[in-house]
Amino acid sequence: ATKYLGLIEATNVARELADTIVFKPSDGTPSLLDRPEALTQFLEQQHRRARRDFIVVDRNKVIVAHAADEEHKAGDK
Repeated sequence: ATKYLGLIEATNVARELADTIVFKPSDGTPSLLDRPEALTQFLEQQHRRARRDFIVVDRNKVIVAHAADEEHKAGDK
């Protein structure tokens, strides 16, 4: 039951972050996904706050941005 609840929580957190990353305000500001530098800054702040690694990938599982203790490069799979 503990693993299941942990998976549910991780899924909920991932969905909230995904919604934040792709959100396009009505004022015409591009989403974080459309601004890689801003996305990286956002992920780094989340990484410092939550002490968790964050890696954003596209539909092809190619890394778009990350904030993690391990090295990753944008464009890697």
